[in-house]
Amino acid sequence: MKEKLYTLIEISNWTKTPVLYLRRMIKEGKLEASKIGRNYKVRESEVERFIDSCRYKNVR
Repeated sequence: MKEKLYTLIEISNWTKTPVLYLRRMIKEGKLEASKIGRNYKVRESEVERFIDSCRYKNVR
């Protein structure tokens, strides 16, 4: 079964994160994406990993 792919606009709407920030994360290697034509596509598992890595960790 193939994994679902998301565009940066879909991820931006879902996470309330600007597209420019997501592009910067791709260039820095913090978000793995494939460029298909003019658009980036991100696997669903990579989106979940990115969201988990961005969560605030309350360590005491």
